[in-house]
Amino acid sequence: MTTRRSAICFALTVALGVTSLGCKAPPEAPEELSDLSRYLFREFESEEWGVREVGMGNLAAFFADQDMDVEWDELSYTAEDLQADDVVDVEHPGRDLTLLMPVGMATLSAFTPADHSTVIVMPDQTPVEPNSPNTYDRTFTEPTGPGCFPGLECDLLRSTNDIAKENALMNIPYEMNKDWRWVELGEPDSGEWAILGRSWCEDVAVGEEGKNEINQSFSIDVFLPRDGGTVRFMVLWSESVVPGFGEDVIMGTIEYGMHQMFDATEDYLVENS
Repeated sequence: MTTRRSAICFALTVALGVTSLGCKAPPEAPEELSDLSRYLFREFESEEWGVREVGMGNLAAFFADQDMDVEWDELSYTAEDLQADDVVDVEHPGRDLTLLMPVGMATLSAFTPADHSTVIVMPDQTPVEPNSPNTYDRTFTEPTGPGCFPGLECDLLRSTNDIAKENALMNIPYEMNKDWRWVELGEPDSGEWAILGRSWCEDVAVGEEGKNEINQSFSIDVFLPRDGGTVRFMVLWSESVVPGFGEDVIMGTIEYGMHQMFDATEDYLVENS
């Protein structure tokens, strides 16, 4: 997935600081979690080798210092709003990005990123999404057969998703695009692989009788190897309208929904491994 020349240059630059012989210095990425979250969304399609790798490495370093053996609500994080430059390469409703409500959540899974990749490729996602118990249909567009992804036979996977969100606040159907990439951590040929996912909605979604709206939505979904398992980190930037409820209630519901999804995925892997 990398050229031999780029691998040698990256290793020399990291280990020795060598930038001669045609080797470029490794790209720089933020270290602060909020900026890093935006960076990973923005650079998902970067064609420059090392851009995603450095960003994911910084994220892994951040979580290496975090105590994950705490209650789920202690693993919630805040993030800044996305900026126009962050979403320039995806089609979206074009609404004011300052209206986004960012919610971040992490968890420690006993299963590896490779294990989680087997869940990613399921066409029916309802077993692992309690807030969409009746409809969460995933259609793979590139490649159309996703079986190559769990074994790293392909490193990119693209999909469209037909979803009906059903929770205490809303009942609303919507469509979402979501892509994933395998990203190698550390020096080239380390054999340590993580997964970076990115999602976005192209259109505004309106619920039954026009009562609820999802006006815009973007996310990153990250699977980092740690201690034989996975740190899963997700940030959702969304603008939702639920009459009668303010941002605090909406964001709290989203946060709890992430926790439910993490738990449901873990339960599914326990039962099916």
